[in-house]
Amino acid sequence: MKNDDLFPEVEIPQEIVNATKKTLVSYIPIVGNAITNIWNEFESAQLQRKTERLESLIIDLCTDLKRLETHINKEYINKQDCADILEKTVYAVVIERLEDKREAYKNIMLNSIVSEKADFDRTEKYMQLLSQMTRFDIVLLKTFYNPQETNKQRGNPIKDPFIDENGNRFPSYQRDYLLHDILYSLLKYEREDIADSIEFLYQNRLINKDSYKLSTNGHPIHTLDGMLTEKGKGFVKFILTP
Repeated sequence: MKNDDLFPEVEIPQEIVNATKKTLVSYIPIVGNAITNIWNEFESAQLQRKTERLESLIIDLCTDLKRLETHINKEYINKQDCADILEKTVYAVVIERLEDKREAYKNIMLNSIVSEKADFDRTEKYMQLLSQMTRFDIVLLKTFYNPQETNKQRGNPIKDPFIDENGNRFPSYQRDYLLHDILYSLLKYEREDIADSIEFLYQNRLINKDSYKLSTNGHPIHTLDGMLTEKGKGFVKFILTP
């Protein structure tokens, strides 16, 4: 079985695809030729899986652009660089096996379109950075972006040691925690994967790593607050849905 078969795609009726391509071009006229050329390339090569991903991307982009219509940066979408960025986004999405990364590529494109200032270099930099990431890297970044929400979504595996099961609070005191232990308890990933991701994020200046030993006299989840650098915060905002 091929890896792609583990992630089945839903076949989209051709009439919907054709109508949506026209809609996308109406939002971003300059991308017309780029979309047509890429489409023809995949269809002529009979790359069904990639064509299906392209169809899905175009439909999702149109849905999001309609929702964000009043925020679209007209200066951005009328430059040739926009077509170049879209072309890079399309190629990145159609060859990407991981759905999380495909969604992140699309969000980088969308966030670029609705940003007040057109910054094509930043967009390309973010796409290049994303291309090097694993699923674990992305999960860790989102965790550091909002530790409390991640803990809540996962059923609150990180408990407040100063509150009992009845909600009564005990006197608190300073306690030490290890970063890897907190992340392992929260995410349940292999420790080696966690260590690799932390090192990658640190080397790319997305997180601070002053110490593996963290301290707090409150809820342990707050030891993850402030882990993202300014670069890390900017990147995470771009890979999230605008």
